[in-house]
Parts: sequence; C-alpha cells; structure tokens
Amino acid sequence: GTASLRRQAQIYAKNPGVRCINFRGNVQTRLRKLRDGEVDATLLAYAGLRRMGMEEHATQVLDWDQMLPAIAQGAISFQCTSDDQATLKYLRPLSHQPTFDAVTCERAFLASLDGNCKTPIAGQAEVSKS
Repeated sequence: GTASLRRQAQIYAKNPGVRCINFRGNVQTRLRKLRDGEVDATLLAYAGLRRMGMEEHATQVLDWDQMLPAIAQGAISFQCTSDDQATLKYLRPLSHQPTFDAVTCERAFLASLDGNCKTPIAGQAEVSKS
C-alpha cells in the first residue's frame, strides 16, 4: 500500500501483476494495516523509521535502481530576500554546493516535464567529478 502516485507508477513498471492499495496514515497506522493483513507490503521512508527509532520494521532498503525518490527528496531549503544581508550571513555557511546543484538540476528536469508535486515523476541527480 502507498498513497504516492510516483511510487505506484514505479511499482507497476517493474511488477505489472501487483495491485497497489491507496492508503494513508502515520507510520504506526500503516504498520498496523500491514500486520492486520489489509496489505501485503507497504513502502515507508527509512529516514523516518530511523528518526523514530523503528528501523527494525524495515525489511528491505531500496536502491535508486529499484525506486527513485521524489524530486529534491531530503533536501532542506532556506529562503530569504536577496537583500537581507544579515540573514544571508548566517545561511551561506549552511549551503552545500553539490546538493544545491543536484536539486537545481532535479527541479529543472521536473519543470521541463511540466511536473508538480502531484505528478508521478521521480529523479535523482548526482554531482560527480569528471
């Protein structure tokens, strides 16, 4: 079970014989539905399980070739006006250029496909030395 169209599209592309059940809920609710047999499997963010101290519920961690994340998944963004020098002074050291470049690339890819947060488009840019 998953409520994500992006995840459903990737599941169907690799496993056309399965049926995805659209369900929502917090982690505990989803795990209860799994335990109660409402679904045979569910996809949960491992980072969320780790943050909650519930890693033992992960039976497999998927690699990028198995399931691509949403565009800019996991990136943290700060925003302020361009002329706010006092705030920019504090934000500049927090910026990570390779992450900024990767997210910029992913967002350009999404825009070129006229995508948004509701379209099942996945992507993962990676900055490499060439």
